[in-house]
Amino acid sequence: MNKRCLYMLPLLATCFIANVQSKEYRYKLFTIDQGLSQNSVNCMLQDRMGFMWFGTQEGLNRYDGYEFRQYKYDFRDPNSLGNNYVQSLVQDSSGRIWIGTQGGGLNLYEPSLDRFTRYRHRRDETNTPGNNLINALIIDNDQVIWIGTFGTGLDRFDPGTDQFEHFTHDPNNPSTLSDNHVTALAMDQSGFIWIGTSNGLNRLDPVHRRIARVYSKTGNPEPLPDNRITALLIDEAGTLWVGTENGLAYRKKGEIAFHTVRIRFPDGQNLSSLRITALRAGIDPGRTVWVGVLGQGLIHFDGSSGQWFQMRNDPSDPQSLSDNEVQAILPDRSGGLWVGTRNGLNRIDHSAKLFITHRHEPNNSNSLCHNTVWALQKDHRGRIWIGTSGGLSVYNREKNRYRHYFSGSAEGGDLSHQRIYCLLEDRKKRLWVGTGRGGLNLYDPETDGFSQFRHDPDNANSLSDDGIYFIRQDPVRNGLWVGTRNGGLNYFDPDKGTFLHFRHSPDDPSSLSGDRTYTAYFDREGVLWVGCWGAGLNRLDFDSKTFTRFTSSPEDESTILDNNILCIHESVRDTVRRLWIGTPNGLSVMDVASETFTHYREEDGLPNNVIYGILEDEKGWLWMSTNRGLCRLNPKTMRFKNYDVSDGIQSNEFNTGAFYRSSSGEMFFGGVAGFTRFFPEKIVDNPIVPPVQITDFRIFNQTVPIGEWENTILLKKSILETETIRLPHRFTMFTLGFSALHYVSPEKNEYAYYLEGLEKDWNYVGSRRFVTYTNLPARKYRFRVKASNNDGIWNETGTSLTIMVLPPFYNTWWFRSIGILMLTGFIFSGHLLRVRSIHRKKKELEEINLQLNQEVRQRKETEAQVLRERNLLRTIIDNIPDKIYFKDRNSRFILVNTAQARWMGYSKSDDLEGKSDYDFYPKASADRFFKAEQALMESGQSLINRIEEQPASDGKIMWIASTSKLPMKDDKGKIIGLVGVSRDITTLIKAEKVLKESRQRLEKRVRERTRVLHQTNEELKQEISERKRIEEEREKLILELKEALKNVKRLRGMLPICASCKKVRDDHGYWQQVEEYIRNHSDVEFSHGLCPDCLKAIYPEYAEEDTKEEKE
Repeated sequence: MNKRCLYMLPLLATCFIANVQSKEYRYKLFTIDQGLSQNSVNCMLQDRMGFMWFGTQEGLNRYDGYEFRQYKYDFRDPNSLGNNYVQSLVQDSSGRIWIGTQGGGLNLYEPSLDRFTRYRHRRDETNTPGNNLINALIIDNDQVIWIGTFGTGLDRFDPGTDQFEHFTHDPNNPSTLSDNHVTALAMDQSGFIWIGTSNGLNRLDPVHRRIARVYSKTGNPEPLPDNRITALLIDEAGTLWVGTENGLAYRKKGEIAFHTVRIRFPDGQNLSSLRITALRAGIDPGRTVWVGVLGQGLIHFDGSSGQWFQMRNDPSDPQSLSDNEVQAILPDRSGGLWVGTRNGLNRIDHSAKLFITHRHEPNNSNSLCHNTVWALQKDHRGRIWIGTSGGLSVYNREKNRYRHYFSGSAEGGDLSHQRIYCLLEDRKKRLWVGTGRGGLNLYDPETDGFSQFRHDPDNANSLSDDGIYFIRQDPVRNGLWVGTRNGGLNYFDPDKGTFLHFRHSPDDPSSLSGDRTYTAYFDREGVLWVGCWGAGLNRLDFDSKTFTRFTSSPEDESTILDNNILCIHESVRDTVRRLWIGTPNGLSVMDVASETFTHYREEDGLPNNVIYGILEDEKGWLWMSTNRGLCRLNPKTMRFKNYDVSDGIQSNEFNTGAFYRSSSGEMFFGGVAGFTRFFPEKIVDNPIVPPVQITDFRIFNQTVPIGEWENTILLKKSILETETIRLPHRFTMFTLGFSALHYVSPEKNEYAYYLEGLEKDWNYVGSRRFVTYTNLPARKYRFRVKASNNDGIWNETGTSLTIMVLPPFYNTWWFRSIGILMLTGFIFSGHLLRVRSIHRKKKELEEINLQLNQEVRQRKETEAQVLRERNLLRTIIDNIPDKIYFKDRNSRFILVNTAQARWMGYSKSDDLEGKSDYDFYPKASADRFFKAEQALMESGQSLINRIEEQPASDGKIMWIASTSKLPMKDDKGKIIGLVGVSRDITTLIKAEKVLKESRQRLEKRVRERTRVLHQTNEELKQEISERKRIEEEREKLILELKEALKNVKRLRGMLPICASCKKVRDDHGYWQQVEEYIRNHSDVEFSHGLCPDCLKAIYPEYAEEDTKEEKE
């Protein structure tokens, strides 16, 4: 990025006073490679929803922070854009966007309908635009559109009446436009329209339709620098800025005269001889003005400091402005600035984190000598010393100059090695330099050279190794502590020039734990802590020259996380003494009093487990460098905040040892792409709450258009403005897309959604911007979505969409009502038809019901008996003295019975869940158990009644009569664990006989009960079969009776009968006895006897006996 200050020409009385200054910005470039329709950006707009719109020479683009949606002319679609060359954009109060094109006239885009309406010039018609070449647009307070055209003057269009009014140049009328070529438009706070043309500036009173001209005239006290106006701006303070073909002028509110801005650029050009291509006010009212200058890129005036700044393209810097011809400028509501050039769209994040990065720039000696930074140190003169893989650099911030030192020079006094790993300025203001293989160097400011202290095998008091990893000043003594690559720890006495060695001794547990010493730290009590690579942490007792070691043990989580120590820090503001220790495997926090450790890793919020450096700010917050950016930790809440390369740091990857905090509180972190410096208090979260919009609605992964689709209408207007969707039941899968319209770092925006009516809480999904639902039950839902910006500031209100999932027609109320009525009719008809049959069979059914009730009662008694037997079995299993347990695939207990829990020394079986044999047995035994169980689960074979020796939890040996282990499988047949049963052999032998007899009795009872159940079932089957037979016979009898009734009906009518003998005459004329006649016409048989009267007449004696018997 090329940052230059602008030098002012000698000031005149009317000149803008400006000072020279430099600023840091970060650029993000968008071209056709990122989805832009064309690289030349002519105009910009941020609509009221928050979307960004960009007009180019080949189409209109809408951007949501992630994707560009292109709108282009389509000759087959009358509702498409009228021309691809988009020159100007404005939005009215109703949210509609008006587009000025070069060749397509005026266009209106209606977001609700997602379509364009064209207003083109038509020959011989007055109620059309004066020209299809439109240069500028503006909307006044009455929502009237003012249109600046190329060659036909100014047009006024009232959308309410759909009427055009034209204002043109008349050479004979000074109250008309000064020229018909309108180049720029602006409206002041009084509602007057300022019109820039190719021949002067004009002011229009829109109420009275009067125009006043402003020319550049010789003799004016301060005229416009040129009559050819190129850009206009009226800022929040009411100042009118006028860009011309030859410079920039301004006029403050209430003044008459214009003042010319006079600036000389670093290449010697003057602003007064250059074309102004664009003007825009900043989002800070009255304080910032941005100016596009042909060939000079972008300049801006900071009203708060009275300074001008320049940003321009540097071909050697891809992070600079993409092109020096700026065509459009627009600040967005996220705090950024968009700059459209002839070669790409730039977003300048001037509200970003104030991380300042220094890098090596090829072919620029006034930059860092190498990008790989290992050490940083600020000296007493304010200079920053930087140790790299390619030498030593010193940066003079006041002069903005670099000076470099290298090894291998033919002259004396140079560095002993090119790679610099550590730096230190001691209390005597001497600079010490630790090299990769050249020992210790001391900088001499008088000679501007270095003296060396190297390892000498023949000198026991020399440096123990030439590879230096750290240098620390002793807080009490005058000496320095020097950590080496393979020579342990050295205490250096600078006055004597001797080194005292502290080395690792395998036979001495109080010696240093390892000879590769990576880092060291003096705590608040002056105790030195030394971190070794591969050998853990050491605490030195200087008086006894002994070390206390703290190493990692995988079996003990209270030990340090890793034996490779990269950095150590103690918080000076922490009331509890804690050491913060960075390792390649995460962050370990040591409680100094208890000498125990707790650990934090990526799953706890760290961006990465490799912790290279730790610094503390004035708030007591810790800043850590990692392999995935910087991390800020609040030790009170243990909440992490992460920063990456998108925030402006040198790279996501940092280096060990490359961290430093100056006395002013400024922090420095180095990595693989230079170093980053910043003041922590200036790193604040972006407070701007992002607007969030639902941007897409898909059915079966197809975007649903406005209007008819799939024989229905789901969207009557754009999804952006839709409040309710009625979704037919056949659309069983739909997707909703959404975007947070915040452009600082869109990739860091996060989302949460919630479907009321289905879900009970928010789903936090990170940066994912869509959700799909399938097979929702028919009901009313409300979809809600909210979003956060790149710093985690949430828009808790968010946006919502009502979704009505409609039921199929057979589940609607009207269909059900019709069905109920029809069903009621059928039921009533059936009832009438069956009443007679029901009455007839009522008695039969009562008898059958009685029998069935008896059968059910018997069946329930049988089931109750079976249930009692089952409970008895369950009780035996629950109280059996065998030790029963279930383990998962990793041989961890997931369920045990009481006997197993007591065997392991626990009173509750739940206490064993999640534990393994390693928690109870020596490692060798646990290893043996683990391997055997894993082999069993791998093979899928069961282990039955294996006799084995097993230690109890109290250390005693017991003999297990049998251990059975069987693989457990899920419903797909996959082995998911095992079940084990163990039995004490002694108890088994003693109880074997009793248990066997009990089992036999139990089995006999079960068999007996089974037999009884079987017999009962057979009897029930027979009974049911018999009932069916009786029912069939009964139905047969009914049919026979019906047939008999038919025959009986034949006897109805007049029958001739003899009055004397009582014979009956049949149909053939023959006389028959009554009995014979009835027998021939029915199935009736007769039995003969005497009635009481005949008996008395014929046999009186018998009649008297019967009468006596009846009386008795």
